[in-house]
Amino acid sequence: MSKPVIRIGIGGWTYEPWRGTFYPDDLPQKRELELAALAFGAIEINATFYSRQSPKSWENWAKAVPDGFQFSVKGSRYVVTRPKLTDAGEGIGNFLAQGLTALRDRLGPILWMLAARRKFDREDIAAFLDLLPAEHDGIPLRGYEEFAITPTGFDAQAGGSQAGMAASTSSQVGCGDMGMPTRASPSSRQVTAVWMSPTPVRTRNAA
Repeated sequence: MSKPVIRIGIGGWTYEPWRGTFYPDDLPQKRELELAALAFGAIEINATFYSRQSPKSWENWAKAVPDGFQFSVKGSRYVVTRPKLTDAGEGIGNFLAQGLTALRDRLGPILWMLAARRKFDREDIAAFLDLLPAEHDGIPLRGYEEFAITPTGFDAQAGGSQAGMAASTSSQVGCGDMGMPTRASPSSRQVTAVWMSPTPVRTRNAA
């Protein structure tokens, strides 16, 4: 069993107020990712929630970061805002086809952020998980696949606490190890996030 890795990161890297403070005044904007990746072990790509990115962008992002660094990638809003997640198959395919596997070993978890107003629907969530592929372009997207779906979370059914996908049923969620819910409300009936990871991550239902 591989040893869990805890990564500390940020969501995005283009922040104008950081220029002249975190980023030196003379640093070209195109090199901000390069510097941020030296300070953090992970960064979330948020732009993918709003639109597809060009293959060249994925290639450039992969080249800009050091060995051992990982990106998390936010899943498309056109997938997660559908009334029925069971209808998201085509959207998932389009999202994966934009070129994100160019990140290779820099590809960390994919975050599918569901609306806080979405009510828990066991069959719809189960069908959505079934739509998420185990691999794409030869890159594994799941580190684990067996889950019991409950209104308070998704529990791995085998292999101890290791799982490659996790979900939280609270809008009050912190993320450790790039995909471990650290706070969740047992009384909640809302599902707000599903993570996919190419490598196993530790998951739990938190009190």
